[in-house]
Amino acid sequence: MVGYRAFIIGPDGHVTNRIEFQSPDDRAAMEQAEAFVDGHDVEVWLEERRVGKIAAENKWSSSTL
Repeated sequence: MVGYRAFIIGPDGHVTNRIEFQSPDDRAAMEQAEAFVDGHDVEVWLEERRVGKIAAENKWSSSTL
């Protein structure tokens, strides 16, 4: 398991919260992060690399997977 971070993005584009979680790989991390989308965009990061972004209106909008 690898340590990922999900950043909750507020309406002004700034980070409002950070959630740390464990996942076996990037795809599973993106699937897990869908649970954090509650009307806000979510960016998923692994160390210094952005894995993807889940837009509140259309999930997985700009994922790099």
